[in-house]
Amino acid sequence: MVKWARGIYGVRPGGIASGDLREGPRLANVVAERRPAMLSIHEHPTVQDASSELLSFILDPVNWVALETVQDEPSSGPRHNAAYQSQVGKLRICAAVEVTPSLDVFLRIGFSAPGLTPMRAADHLEAFLGSRLPLVPNSEWQVAIDGRRWVHFIRRYALGPLRC
Repeated sequence: MVKWARGIYGVRPGGIASGDLREGPRLANVVAERRPAMLSIHEHPTVQDASSELLSFILDPVNWVALETVQDEPSSGPRHNAAYQSQVGKLRICAAVEVTPSLDVFLRIGFSAPGLTPMRAADHLEAFLGSRLPLVPNSEWQVAIDGRRWVHFIRRYALGPLRC
């Protein structure tokens, strides 16, 4: 009996004894199950190169993320979409402009790497923003570390709620 197979479809024990296959030949004693595919994230030689491509994409209002939609269907968010991510060596970057249900707009930039500290992530943030959105004194950023050890920097992108 096959215990595990590699690839897009994993194979787990099952079959007639467990009630999975009621008909058909007794040779097939496995049941296929769907596994999520790996993201193909764009790789760049420097943080500045990653920034150029990623910021151009996320700052376009067409690509802003409605948080209400992500709450209803988490797989539609930036975490699961390679277009919102870049990689420089072992450093992964995820960025998005998020729109809340009350139409407040926030810029979120997250970094992940082995042994990454919030201070080192802040250095990456400064390099990532570069001259496009330079860090200025007294600009306030919220910093959060999630359960997957991503360091997120969040700040208001628009002065107030959007108006139609």
